[in-house]
Amino acid sequence: QLAKAEESLRLAIVVCDELLAADSAPQTAATRHEVAACYQAYGHVIRINGKLDDAAAAYEQAARIWTRMLESPENIQTKPSLASTQAYLSLLLRRTGRHAEADELCQAALRVQRDYVKSAPAARTTSHRMSKAAINPAMVLSPDRTRAVVSGAVAGDRQTGLLADALEEHADPVVGGLGVD
Repeated sequence: QLAKAEESLRLAIVVCDELLAADSAPQTAATRHEVAACYQAYGHVIRINGKLDDAAAAYEQAARIWTRMLESPENIQTKPSLASTQAYLSLLLRRTGRHAEADELCQAALRVQRDYVKSAPAARTTSHRMSKAAINPAMVLSPDRTRAVVSGAVAGDRQTGLLADALEEHADPVVGGLGVD
């Protein structure tokens, strides 16, 4: 099944890239978001299949697309997707022994998430999505450092209690099937 999913997503990416490259194609935020989501999904599948370098490249491409989208203020809703992708890439880097890069990317994901919470008042009411996006990057760090980073990232926000509860549940941090050393 994973081989079929990988092939389907690879073909979807080819079509998406062609769509984005075509002069006549509408370059809407929704189209770019779907392309980035396709890259992220492809990264997940090929990571599971053990193709870690290719997975990293797919996550990086998704992050690039979402980062470019954020050049327009109306695309603020893209920030949780960017933070999530950065978190998955950070976990993958940690898994491959690139700890310094993983920590740096984790910090970037937390900054994106923190900025989203500050700039989008409605975000404070979408607790599930926000908690997940804030916890994922923090799980790359050691448990002690995770608590410090998360409490600093969301101090004063409604998410603090949710994050503290989630951290207690994840004493052995494993997110998205990637074990953290």
